[in-house]
Amino acid sequence: MATKVVTPNYKKVKRIKKEDVNTSPIPKFSYKSAFIIVISAALSCFFLPNMLAIFGVDTRITTMIGNAVIISFAVCYCHYFIETDKGFHKNFIGMYLGFFIAIGIISYFWLYIGLYM
Repeated sequence: MATKVVTPNYKKVKRIKKEDVNTSPIPKFSYKSAFIIVISAALSCFFLPNMLAIFGVDTRITTMIGNAVIISFAVCYCHYFIETDKGFHKNFIGMYLGFFIAIGIISYFWLYIGLYM
């Protein structure tokens, strides 16, 4: 029978292994995160473009830029600061840029080409 090696950080390693068993590769969002994302989507789709339309700015371009900037930041903020407490680092920036590009392309197709149904 193999001998068991006990290290000074044995309890810490054991605790980390138990936490790793319960994690899933699919990110989960709490009600707080979902609320923040929905509010940011409403802000970027409805309120921001209509407020800037008063000053004569085109609503399509403000909706497209607002969606890309605000929604992608809200998703990344919720994932890295609320759900996982990882904080701000290079993965945050990479995820933000990925969502920024994806949401920008989706908004372009939605607003300029009319592919929303």
